[in-house]
Amino acid sequence: MNDGEAIYVLASANATTAPGAARQFTSGFTAAIDGFDIRGGDQVGFPGNIDALTGGPTGLPPNITTQGGAIFANAYVRSLQITNNVVQNNGGGYGTIRIGTPDLAAPNTSNHNENVRIANNRVIANAGTNLAGGIGLFAGSDGYEVSGNDICGNFSLEYGGGLSAYGLSPGGKIHHNRIYFNSSNDEGGAIMIAGQLPATVGALSPGSGPVDIYANQIQANMANDDGGGIRFLMAGNFPMNVYNNMIVNNVSTHEGGGVGINDAPNVRVYNNTIMKNLTTATAVTSDGQPAPAGLATSANSDQLQATLPAGSPTFSNPVSFNNIFWDNRAGTRAGTTVTGIGLAGAADINNWDLGVADGTGVLAPTNSVVQQSAASHAYTTSSSNSSVDPAVASTYDVSVSFATWRQNPAFVDATLVTLEAPPNLLGNYHLGACPGSPACNLGAASTAGVNAPATDFDNQARPALGGFDSGADEFGATTTPPPASDLYFSTAGNTNPPGVSGTADDADIHVWNGTAFSRSIDLSAAPYNVPSSADTDGFSRVDATHFYASFSGNVTLPGIGSVSDEDVVYFDGTSWSLWFDGSAHGLVGGIDMGAISVVGNTLYFTTNNAAVPPGAGGTGDNADVYRWNGGSSFVRVLDATAVPTNLPNSGSATGATNPNVDGLIWRDATHFYLSFSNTTTTVPGVGAVDDEDVVYFDGAWSIYFNGGAHGLDTSANLDLDAISFAGGALPPAAPPAGQSLFFSTQGNSNPPGVGGTADDADIYRWTGSTFGRVHDVTTAPYGLPTGANVDGYDRVDDTHFYLSFTGQVTVPGIGNVQDEDVVYFNAGTWSLYFDGSVHGLGGNDNLDLDAISVVGGILYFSTVGNSNPPGVGGSADNGDIYSWTGTAYSRVIDRSTAPYNLPTNADIDGFVRVDATHFYMSFSAGNTTVPTLGAVQDEDVVYYNNGVWSVYFDGTAQGLGGNGDFNVDAFDVP
Repeated sequence: MNDGEAIYVLASANATTAPGAARQFTSGFTAAIDGFDIRGGDQVGFPGNIDALTGGPTGLPPNITTQGGAIFANAYVRSLQITNNVVQNNGGGYGTIRIGTPDLAAPNTSNHNENVRIANNRVIANAGTNLAGGIGLFAGSDGYEVSGNDICGNFSLEYGGGLSAYGLSPGGKIHHNRIYFNSSNDEGGAIMIAGQLPATVGALSPGSGPVDIYANQIQANMANDDGGGIRFLMAGNFPMNVYNNMIVNNVSTHEGGGVGINDAPNVRVYNNTIMKNLTTATAVTSDGQPAPAGLATSANSDQLQATLPAGSPTFSNPVSFNNIFWDNRAGTRAGTTVTGIGLAGAADINNWDLGVADGTGVLAPTNSVVQQSAASHAYTTSSSNSSVDPAVASTYDVSVSFATWRQNPAFVDATLVTLEAPPNLLGNYHLGACPGSPACNLGAASTAGVNAPATDFDNQARPALGGFDSGADEFGATTTPPPASDLYFSTAGNTNPPGVSGTADDADIHVWNGTAFSRSIDLSAAPYNVPSSADTDGFSRVDATHFYASFSGNVTLPGIGSVSDEDVVYFDGTSWSLWFDGSAHGLVGGIDMGAISVVGNTLYFTTNNAAVPPGAGGTGDNADVYRWNGGSSFVRVLDATAVPTNLPNSGSATGATNPNVDGLIWRDATHFYLSFSNTTTTVPGVGAVDDEDVVYFDGAWSIYFNGGAHGLDTSANLDLDAISFAGGALPPAAPPAGQSLFFSTQGNSNPPGVGGTADDADIYRWTGSTFGRVHDVTTAPYGLPTGANVDGYDRVDDTHFYLSFTGQVTVPGIGNVQDEDVVYFNAGTWSLYFDGSVHGLGGNDNLDLDAISVVGGILYFSTVGNSNPPGVGGSADNGDIYSWTGTAYSRVIDRSTAPYNLPTNADIDGFVRVDATHFYMSFSAGNTTVPTLGAVQDEDVVYYNNGVWSVYFDGTAQGLGGNGDFNVDAFDVP
């Protein structure tokens, strides 16, 4: 259609039935454009504000009198649904799907197109002249949602090649889209979030309002200025959450190939994979010097800064954690080409992952994989980061070619060059394996009040395999299963459900299969043997013989002893174990479990009162749901009285308006099941819910299980007291299979089955079944003297490893090495890796190294005695673990405090770090009491798994007991 839009949508501000008048659109009257193939909408006129030849601004107003494009929703088109369409080969002013008009004059600057939803469309090969290419959302699109779309090959002569949200439209969501091969002649190749220009020159823009951008594939887009992937411009001081996105292979000709931020001081960037983005320094606005390629930010405007609290950073400083930044390349213009992006080969690469482009500050990412050198491009380093290749499954490369032409006054124009391939062959930026990637379990549960997401890029549950992964992918996670028909539950008292015979017991687990009840687990019988007085109040099922449980009071269990009501136990088919020790993890002062749900290996729970678990903050409520993050760290994942759940919280503790949750099945933050102990509970949209019912929340409340309809309303004893579906929980995470171990011994005795001359400097291996010698260090090619005694070992492979010694040793090619030093063996050559004396550890025997682990270029170690390394405060302890980052020391594990709770006599003499919440240890004392394990011998190795201790290697059982020479003195695991 020439000279007009293909579909034009009009609505009235108010209800009307007048002939010829548009009707009012409301949430109860939603217009839908669904299932169309829309092509050929064409804007014939050209806007006066853009030069038709160069694309540059003319200084004139737009004066677009004809619109073109596929869809134009004018104003008051509330709750419009644009779904399941093919929108292709259209051209229009302000984008080809246009919601509203920009820059409306005061007093009403809003288009009032609230709650528009654009979902599951293919928006392909469209173009726009002003402010947007594919999709344009303008002021008043409050609560917009753009989800599940394929947005490809669109072009804008100005902003937002794929999508623009321009003007104040708070509450937007952009998620689960594939946005690729879009381009803009100015800023925002894929996504543009911008405040509109203020009507008064020199005033502050109203901004864009809050927005969430998550779970998108943003790949191979190009901006001929800032923000190849995502651009925030004058967006204002609103919370902007950017998470779970794959932001890869994008290009900016100025700043921020992946993400560019300006005048947006409250952006939160977390759990994204930001890789292989480019900046080329060829934009009109560039001075030809390199700029940050992964994430770039810059100084705030004076107008914005004046509105911020005193002492606020003068640049837009995003919260940044749990990300992967890797192989982002910053180019420098060099005549008619660009250096630094690899055009001339591997030596021609300048990695600049993130930074403040104008030098007004530095960024401080944490719990992230970061490649760039802080010496080359400044940022605040953290021991929580890694600088090791993230080892994603496969990558994809784009390049850029440059040509001289009149559109660019610098006579250098960039063009994206890439291999044409189907979308599913554009690389695979998921993690390749765990363990295997440094991103595995590197993440934090929360930072600066921002929680890590409960799901990942693929909508799979986080955390998995014992911790949060950094990046958009959670390796080993599983997709949230659909609702199950079989409901497992315990009852509040000793009465059998209808049709169930035998002795009634409030500890037993029953099941409703959709037609009848039956007893699933008789806990007082073998093999469980739970005392008859026990009352189960929490249950999470793995399978028919494996489950987690909690009890309403103290219970004595076989093989464990006394279990408290704040604990969670696990039954593995034959025996009980204490999985979660509530008091050890800070649930003291009357904080008892009210309900539990184990998702994967993660504990979600409610409490039986308004007390708040450590670190969760806020006002306590016995209907809130918390998550255990490991150690003594908890976070509130559901504030039950807040939007959107809106449960009441007033009146009597047992009344209908003060719900107490006693049953929980957690799926994610917007999908879960609850039961209540209150006789009735008033639930929004449902009304009165009884204590034998189960309700489901998926954005709205509904009854999932009506206990009264199935005969459970005949007795208060039949009130539900714990609920679970057939699966969802996984067995507790175990140490890596095989139990293989590399180690040295304290003295000169060979482990069982090993021949030759015994030496306390040799390295042995336990394969899981036999011992063998791996390195005889007094022989070639090692050549260490016979007096050497190894007390620290970190293995890279058979020919590369790190060592420390108990005393001075003469090492070939180095000379004298002290007991505070670390040496590195590199396939035949020794070198000094860490000079302890130079870094302040010399002259004090307490500071001799006693265990070492090298991870991501950081040295982790313990000391022989109780002295702190330089610059470290607090109580010195030879059981603590310190780190050396290359510039400073810090304490990373205080072994006597929660969640570790090791005794004061624990002296660590072997340490292997996996990540911040997973590591292995051995001890020098004959016996060390470890929580839940009891006495651990000096020939054993224990494993710490995010709050849970276990024995990884039982040296006594393998023949190393009874001889002090066999004590494990240094070790590593494969």
